[in-house]
Amino acid sequence: MSSTRKISAIMALKIKGRHYPHNIGRCDILFQSLRQFMDKELISEFLIIIPAEEEDEIRRHAENWKDFPIRLIREDKYLEKFKEFSKWYEVRPWHRQQIIKLFLCGTGCQ
Repeated sequence: MSSTRKISAIMALKIKGRHYPHNIGRCDILFQSLRQFMDKELISEFLIIIPAEEEDEIRRHAENWKDFPIRLIREDKYLEKFKEFSKWYEVRPWHRQQIIKLFLCGTGCQ
């Protein structure tokens, strides 16, 4: 499928904490499936939203997916306000990442 229109994909990724340790493995499964079944020409950019404190580890692991146009985006890069709410119960990680997804989509994923 050769398409002239391309799309951006957005995914939130967190790997630390009791609910998240298997997320890296799930990403490996996702990208392997995409390699096998998706036309890579369809995706212009794959944005992965990550917590700042997990950036180094995720960046190292993302080398396994370097055949995709991946851009890692730290949560705090776009919404400085989150720095005021650093306790987990103030803005839950899932809510934080959904807000960022909406923000990025509203700005054209820039």
